[in-house]
Amino acid sequence: MPDPSAEPKNDHTDKSTIDSGGSRSILGLHRSDQVFVAVMLAALVILSVVYWTKLSGWGQKPVEIKRLPAREYDFRLDINSATWVQWAQLEGIGEVLARRIVADRNQQGPFATVDDIRRVNGIGAKKLDAIREWLYVTPAADDE
Repeated sequence: MPDPSAEPKNDHTDKSTIDSGGSRSILGLHRSDQVFVAVMLAALVILSVVYWTKLSGWGQKPVEIKRLPAREYDFRLDINSATWVQWAQLEGIGEVLARRIVADRNQQGPFATVDDIRRVNGIGAKKLDAIREWLYVTPAADDE
């Protein structure tokens, strides 16, 4: 019977093999391939840590932002010189109604008061009350 201690056991738990050049390879990778994989894994780990620290905000202090106070809408419109584009900026006045206001002013003359725009078809008491605060009238220049 052969002596079991004289013969080395064939243990298949070792994943390394010896290639034809005499160098040991792990998982079928040569030494230069192993170094490359190790360097790439190390770079991946380092970049992952850097990315995680940036996402977590570690080492950063909060920045306070001073905001300006809210402003009121300060658009004012001279009803005798406004174009249809300016009229269309007002809430509830669309392009069609704005063009109608300008056409009425051109046909019937300038408005004497803000209440005179009620003569335009489509401007009622409710609509006029909604936009009144943004309207004003400049007196027409008299040719003397």
